[in-house]
Amino acid sequence: MTNLELIKVLGFIKSCYPKFEYPYGDDSKDSQFEEAWMMFLAGSKYETVMLLVKEYVPKHPTWPPTVGEIINELQRVAKPESERLTADEAWLQVTDVAQSNFYWAHAQRLEDAFPKNIRRAVRAVGGLSYLAGTSMSDPFPRKNFMEAFNDINERIETEPSPQLNAAVKGAQLGSVKLGDMLGIGPDELPGVNGTKEE
Repeated sequence: MTNLELIKVLGFIKSCYPKFEYPYGDDSKDSQFEEAWMMFLAGSKYETVMLLVKEYVPKHPTWPPTVGEIINELQRVAKPESERLTADEAWLQVTDVAQSNFYWAHAQRLEDAFPKNIRRAVRAVGGLSYLAGTSMSDPFPRKNFMEAFNDINERIETEPSPQLNAAVKGAQLGSVKLGDMLGIGPDELPGVNGTKEE
């Protein structure tokens, strides 16, 4: 997104929300406001941001979107479909596989083929072989899976980005690196220096 495109987005927000405080009429304040928004939206496509803002307006007729709300929406639509599944949809996928005859011959390969969030939830409740051996009418495996799935999705959403981890590791506080001060080694940061996410 360019500065001109950002100004168009902000102008559109202003036209939909007259109380939106932009522009300020002070070049310095306007520039600071634009820089703050651009810091978060610079890598985004103008068309996508504008579409998200257009979808936001009818759902929130009183208050304009914050840059944080736009970022959250951008992250939501950027997620792979497997991470947007509800717990019920994920459970259906797991039970379909666990109940199939094909499962018993290829259990580990099938478990590994699930998306990360489903795979973690399956393993959290004992694995696919455990689920395949339980009655699907028993409510406890389903309940346990769904709780694990929701917890895992919540953790995935709140995990710091690899960029943030790298920034923390490399940040300087005076003459001491913050990562050294916190005792964080390069191998302890997920997604940094080639570490592999589960």
